[in-house]
Amino acid sequence: DKIDLVLKDDVNVVTRVGSTPKKYTYSIKLLEVNYPIKKGDTLGKLYLKDDKKIIKEMDLVTNTDIRKAGLLKQYFGVLGNLFTGNVN
Repeated sequence: DKIDLVLKDDVNVVTRVGSTPKKYTYSIKLLEVNYPIKKGDTLGKLYLKDDKKIIKEMDLVTNTDIRKAGLLKQYFGVLGNLFTGNVN
């Protein structure tokens, strides 16, 4: 149902002492998912931006192993979503 993603590496931004801190934005691009997924697999990219200019590109990885759901689990998952209204 859900996959937690974390940055593969820490992010640090260096600024000069006394300067006004810049405002940064980010965007995320998810890659196509193929099961099974192993802990540490890259599933997306995070782009750190400064005034719409990309200053850093980082890998988003999963922090858990995920197996492909069997047919029965998929069936009950869809059925449960229909009853709760979580249909996308």
